[in-house]
Amino acid sequence: FPTATLREFENAARIFKETCFKHIHVALETIKAQPEDPSAEKTLLEQFHAKGCDEATTVVMALDMIFGGIDTTSHTVAFALYNLAINPEVQEKTFQEIKTALPNVDSSLPDSLDKLPYLKCVIKETLRVNPAAIANARTLTEPLELNGYLLEPNTNVVPFHYYMMNSERFVKDAKQFKPERWLKDHSFYQKINPFMALPFGHGVRMCIGKRFAEREVEIMLMKLLRKYRVEWHYGPMEVRIHTLAFPHTPLNFRFIPR
Repeated sequence: FPTATLREFENAARIFKETCFKHIHVALETIKAQPEDPSAEKTLLEQFHAKGCDEATTVVMALDMIFGGIDTTSHTVAFALYNLAINPEVQEKTFQEIKTALPNVDSSLPDSLDKLPYLKCVIKETLRVNPAAIANARTLTEPLELNGYLLEPNTNVVPFHYYMMNSERFVKDAKQFKPERWLKDHSFYQKINPFMALPFGHGVRMCIGKRFAEREVEIMLMKLLRKYRVEWHYGPMEVRIHTLAFPHTPLNFRFIPR
């Protein structure tokens, strides 16, 4: 229905799209006008252009990265830092693991997280407790019965994984931030139904930027925790939801050099 809120949202989406198109077009024209430097590391736009992608495809790809990859990733990093700051024992354990993988502050980053299983679990636990995307929307392709209700094909269904992942009904000690629950060789390990925690979706409709987003969060946390101890002294963080979940409390973290 064309409510005032919907019209406001559509107008904001239009302005966002037009602004992005303008700046992306300018960047592409700059790339085309400059001589190529084979030794220089290419930006994503330059890589799209070098591979022969037409401008429309390049713009859509860049637009998706801007629209879907900025708020979600930054919110996830903020939530992770908050949970680490209020759980100093978890932060210390994460730091010790990172220190082993990065002996010096300026050490090269590891090629994979195989050497950082605890950090991986910290991120997974953050996405359980504070997912930026709180639900997934899907359209049924066949009838589905739920608690005696018959849902017809083409019905829109929104599984609310934020609730499930924070409910004692589905997760033991759900209010505790415990990365160990994801470590199979740990005594606190819990076998949680993987379809209850889908911050990136699943299957062919899964977020196309999943691996890229995970790597961004990993690198940010590795770099920050290797150099600083993070503290929080402002009470519980307030979280609000407007399409995405986001920290409403000012992010007044205290970064103490190690």
